[in-house]
Amino acid sequence: HVDDILYSDSLIAGITSMCANNEGISPFIRDILSTADDGYSFSAVNVPDEYLGKKISDLFDAVREQDGMPVGILTPPFEGALYSEWESEVNPPVDRVITLPMKVVCIVKDSYDNK
Repeated sequence: HVDDILYSDSLIAGITSMCANNEGISPFIRDILSTADDGYSFSAVNVPDEYLGKKISDLFDAVREQDGMPVGILTPPFEGALYSEWESEVNPPVDRVITLPMKVVCIVKDSYDNK
């Protein structure tokens, strides 16, 4: 009953490299990767049925109106795919038409209400 596997060595190596190459980014990365404070973190929220057929720009505008920062989307490559098999796309084209199921990935305040 495993939904996903996280390879911590490659993840840590990527974060370390990013922090080394981008001076001053480490506090930002620490904030969005920590849920122990009242800061910000990543969240993946199911796209409501009402967005079917609308554009990504409509969805991202709605996330921003709720004080979230949209980053990308997750979509299944085939019907019935496990969440661990879903494909991620950072900064998708804003004119892409939404199909369901889909999740929107955003950076939100840790107290964010997943509406």
